[in-house]
Amino acid sequence: MKAVGGDFRHYQGVWRMQSLPGCAPPGHTAMRLTYSVELSPRAWVPIALIEGNVARTLGENLEAIRDFVVEQGECCQVEDEGREESDEAR
Repeated sequence: MKAVGGDFRHYQGVWRMQSLPGCAPPGHTAMRLTYSVELSPRAWVPIALIEGNVARTLGENLEAIRDFVVEQGECCQVEDEGREESDEAR
C-alpha cells in the first residue's frame, strides 16, 4: 500500500499473511497477519504523535479485517471474546 498525497512525503505499508500449520485445532487453520510501514512526514512532527496515529489506524484496520472474517464464517472465535471466556472458566 502506498499513499498518494496527505501529511507524509513517504508512506508505504505492506501486509503479509503467513499460514501457521500446526497452530490450530484439528480441522481449523491459523494465520499470522503482519503489517510493516515506512513513513516520512512532510513537516517536523513528534514521533509519539505519529506512532499513536499509526497505531490507532492500524488497530481500526485490524478490527475491520477481524469483523469481515467473522462475518464470512471463516473464524470460530474472536481473541478478545476468548479471553473473556477463559477468565470466566477459571
